[in-house]
Amino acid sequence: MDTNTKAIAHRVDAARRGQGVEIRPLSVATGIPRVTLTRMLAGDAEFKTSQLLRVAHELKADAASWITDLPKASRVAA
Repeated sequence: MDTNTKAIAHRVDAARRGQGVEIRPLSVATGIPRVTLTRMLAGDAEFKTSQLLRVAHELKADAASWITDLPKASRVAA
């Protein structure tokens, strides 16, 4: 996955852990399958906007803070 996917995953997972929220209850509350949510939080799958907003709602967090000031994507030489 790209750098932004990893950065977003790290921010979301840090928020989850900071609140002591386990993956299974967050999965149930957001309707995101546990395996999928686990992959997203590890940065191995991208969050869709709707999923990111549902997670932010459950964590009472600002989703915009997770997607601002992301690292610039590295360019691949042609």
